[in-house]
Amino acid sequence: MTPPTPVTEDELQAYVDGVLDGDTRARVAVWLADNPEDAVRIAAYGAQIAALRDAYDLILDEPVPPALRDALRAAPQPGAVAPDRRQHRPAADRRRRRLVAERVLAGRSRCHGSGD
Repeated sequence: MTPPTPVTEDELQAYVDGVLDGDTRARVAVWLADNPEDAVRIAAYGAQIAALRDAYDLILDEPVPPALRDALRAAPQPGAVAPDRRQHRPAADRRRRRLVAERVLAGRSRCHGSGD
């Protein structure tokens, strides 16, 4: 009889999440039956997921509070740059380059500075 094919961590995590196809799920189940340390760890992950679901599933059905909904609508979208920030970007870039240059030069003077 050949030993079971080792499984990856991704497969173990997918097993816990219940997203494996039937063949892969069966292969992971065989692996876990032969590898008790992994089986204990994966069972603990499953228990943690169940506890989180028990604690928070009811919240998923609650409506979003109006203040939070309004704040989310008013927030800039990911990747968006506020128009007023675009105007100041060149100056900020110059300041950033100057600070980096000052730090580099300060580091060089510490390394080579005292003549010891």
